[in-house]
Amino acid sequence: LFIYRITLCLPCYKRIIRTMHSLPSYKLSLLLALLLAALLWPGCGAPPPAPVRLSPSYSIARDGYLHYRLPTGWFDVTADSQTHGNAIWLLRSDYAATITVNEVRIDETARNEISRQGLAALARLTMFLSTQDKGALLQRAPEEFEVHGHRCCSYELLMPSNGDILRTVLYDVGGKVYAVAALRAGAAKDASDVAAVQMGFLEALRW
Repeated sequence: LFIYRITLCLPCYKRIIRTMHSLPSYKLSLLLALLLAALLWPGCGAPPPAPVRLSPSYSIARDGYLHYRLPTGWFDVTADSQTHGNAIWLLRSDYAATITVNEVRIDETARNEISRQGLAALARLTMFLSTQDKGALLQRAPEEFEVHGHRCCSYELLMPSNGDILRTVLYDVGGKVYAVAALRAGAAKDASDVAAVQMGFLEALRW
């Protein structure tokens, strides 16, 4: 915002200088104070997102390893997900978004690779499988970060057939790696809200 305002003023720079030279000293001081205030005044940005509300109690994933809390406005259909093989399966009340959690099974060699280089390589592999199987397009490249000291890596894919957005976060919980995937229907316009719920849900996971 600071750079943006300075950029807007550059075409008027010479005019401002000429005006300043012609002003009495007390008016010049006032003008400088006003210019400084205009440059430093904080912008009216968007309000911070509301914190994600979760159920006070924990449920147990189908694999018996993870414990999770249900976001407000979502249904827990994990018990009905046996045929889909999801450890956790949540459905938003308007049916326009889902969150699924599944273990990414890795061998000892892959575990050692993650310990040395992080989750980016595994993210590229799972991302490649999605693009090959579903024809998905890369929307956002893998990005590594940490949650409670545990490694994470997120990426985002676009499904060109229907406009759905799939944001996946790989979460290394020490003994296992899980893919926490949030799918938003193409007709919905609240991708950032779905991502916020996904992260709030992920940060509350226990094992």
